Amino acid sequence: MFKKIVVVAFSCIVLTSIGCSEPEPQVIDMDEIAAEAGLSEGDYIVHENGAMQIKSKVDDTASSVSDEPLAATGESWQYAVSNGVRTADAYAVENNPNATFIGNDVQASLVKQNDGDYEGEYLLTIVNKGEGRISYAQLRPLFDVNESSDELDNESQLWEVTVAKYNGQKF
Repeated sequence: MFKKIVVVAFSCIVLTSIGCSEPEPQVIDMDEIAAEAGLSEGDYIVHENGAMQIKSKVDDTASSVSDEPLAATGESWQYAVSNGVRTADAYAVENNPNATFIGNDVQASLVKQNDGDYEGEYLLTIVNKGEGRISYAQLRPLFDVNESSDELDNESQLWEVTVAKYNGQKF
């Protein structure tokens, strides 16, 4: 498995203006990019062609005991998550239009924070990956996650963006 990708950029204008005969390869450390996006080693796979696959943090196995807060178990939870994705995308439009959170490969999960500024709180983590790009956002709920999501107004702002990154760069 390749953890680093060699990218060779060809630009006739740059090559002739600086007098280079051959382009210098640029090494991109995919582990570093993933870490900057807030991913740990177990959260992704780098394929031989350099594509990064983000693993889902959602356990799909059925369980009689849930560690999720009550809001994540309600029938309207999908609408609250959709509201979060729209909030992250609106933030991206204002701050970095290259980053997008609307698409076919958007993954969202509610993750309890074990340390940091939001220790003990649940944050919504959203990742949208595409060819050569990763958009990442963490959102803090503006509602009580220990209450049912069934009474939430999906048209109001339910989340605030705490972190947003595009290819590992904060915006």
